[in-house]
Amino acid sequence: MRTLLSICVALTILLGSTTAVAASNGEIGLFFNPQGSECSKTVGCNAIETLYIYAILQGASAGGITTAEYALGLGPDYQKDDGWLFEEDFSPAANIVLGSAIFPLDVDGLHQDRLFRGRGVNVAFPRCQPGEGGLVLLQTVSVYNQGCETSEFPMLVISHDVGSNPFFQCPLFTLCDDPVFTKVCLGTDLTTCRNPRPPYAINATCSTSGRALVNPQGGASGDCEPTTVEESSWSLVKGMYR
Repeated sequence: MRTLLSICVALTILLGSTTAVAASNGEIGLFFNPQGSECSKTVGCNAIETLYIYAILQGASAGGITTAEYALGLGPDYQKDDGWLFEEDFSPAANIVLGSAIFPLDVDGLHQDRLFRGRGVNVAFPRCQPGEGGLVLLQTVSVYNQGCETSEFPMLVISHDVGSNPFFQCPLFTLCDDPVFTKVCLGTDLTTCRNPRPPYAINATCSTSGRALVNPQGGASGDCEPTTVEESSWSLVKGMYR
């Protein structure tokens, strides 16, 4: 009995330690420099800064990708972000771009229903993208502080509001395994969540990916490590599983 109990305890510890570490099959990173290392930036009054959005190839995606599907959560909530203007350009290597990562913008909380808002982009490439140093450029976004805003403004990679597959409520890559083109959810905070299609079973996968911080306050650094639902205090993350 004592031996059996010891085995059970050992298995519990082993399984616990295994499930506690979530391996990532890739990320989408938001950076304020082309080298992909600066995740926070003070954007002064009437100033413009460029945000570089990279596919970070890891795990199953380490060999390359053919498509990235995602959207950006803008600001601390679903309210209209007065004073901020955005303009996006996509990688010249992409041959198909459907939608937008930032438009339509939030309008006074009316788009808390993300199916109604419809923000999201699919960036597809004509051939497998193995990346350089594990990075594939997806797009750039010009961030313009027209309103001379000084408050902290977070940006977070989230799922396409109306994704291509209801089982993948997450930012995702498709791999280079033609003709299958396997989809993988990004990030380390993968969790089961509500499928948006009837019978609305809890059989989809939700997650978030990289983040950036504009006008960091109180010594915040805009850590380049991808955010998780537990770590984030942004209300937009709390609402993403509606």
